[in-house]
Amino acid sequence: QARRCLHASSARLPRRIAPVKRARYFASASQEEESVLEDLRACRLTSFSEAELRALFASVHLADRGGLDMEDMRALLSTPAVGLDLRRAEGTARFMLLRFDSDGDGLISFDEFQRGLGELAS
Repeated sequence: QARRCLHASSARLPRRIAPVKRARYFASASQEEESVLEDLRACRLTSFSEAELRALFASVHLADRGGLDMEDMRALLSTPAVGLDLRRAEGTARFMLLRFDSDGDGLISFDEFQRGLGELAS
């Protein structure tokens, strides 16, 4: 009976831990988002003029696809004009793709790019 009691209490353990793991996950996601936002502010992308944004976008954009994919975003963020290192560029590119891709096609058009940066600036 003691063994069954021990087994029963250990079976309940994951249910008790799950809310803690969820809270840690969301806190971690929130911290990651804040870190990405700091990176975007630090690289001053939100203060670029429209002409500067168009030139930067065009420097990595392949016209036949209609927008920037993850690899293009990473390349854009690691250009000397923006200056993020590859590790930070990866997380920031993922964040921007998820946040800016309003039509869900997996690409960021120039309009989505400009609108997203405008929202971050406000």
